[in-house]
Amino acid sequence: QPLDEQWLLAQLQQQGFAEHWQPILLAWMQVLLNTSLDDSGMTLAALTPQHKQAELQFYLPINRLLQAKELDALVKRYDPLSARCPALDFHQVQGMLKGFIDLVFCWQGK
Repeated sequence: QPLDEQWLLAQLQQQGFAEHWQPILLAWMQVLLNTSLDDSGMTLAALTPQHKQAELQFYLPINRLLQAKELDALVKRYDPLSARCPALDFHQVQGMLKGFIDLVFCWQGK
């Protein structure tokens, strides 16, 4: 589905950006949405509303003290992008961790 040009223009104006950015951002977003994410040709543009959930909230119980070093090692082990990021730095925590996953989707039944 094509991007809504009027919506994009309204977003730019709301954030204080000049109108001349609209065609540039529109082209950039079209490339992002239509770029294949894997060998099967999966793209973000191919996701239907019923197969995706944006900003999925989650709660994760933490039953014992969690240290930044432990969590940092875990996420860097399984996420290549996180592996390139600076180390996490926070005080020990225990209780409930609340967060949001930007995008969760179902593709080919998975």
